[in-house]
Amino acid sequence: MVRYEGVVYRPPSEAHSLIVQVTIGCSHNGCRFCGMYKDKKFRIRDLKDIMEDLKQAKLIWVKQRSFCKM
Repeated sequence: MVRYEGVVYRPPSEAHSLIVQVTIGCSHNGCRFCGMYKDKKFRIRDLKDIMEDLKQAKLIWVKQRSFCKM
C-alpha cells in the first residue's frame, strides 16, 4: 500500500491520480493565507521509502488493469 503522511490536498479532477509523496510539509510555509502545512516541518522522505511506494503502486495498478480487462 502506498503510504501518505498527513492530509493530502489535491483538486477533485485529480481524485484518481497517483500521488507520490516525496516531501512532507511545505518548503516555504510562510504564507499568511495558507494554513495547510503549519503543523508539519518540511522534510524530504527517504529514497528507499519513495521507491517502495512506487513498487506498491505498480503492483496495485497492474492488478486493477488486469481486473478491468475481464
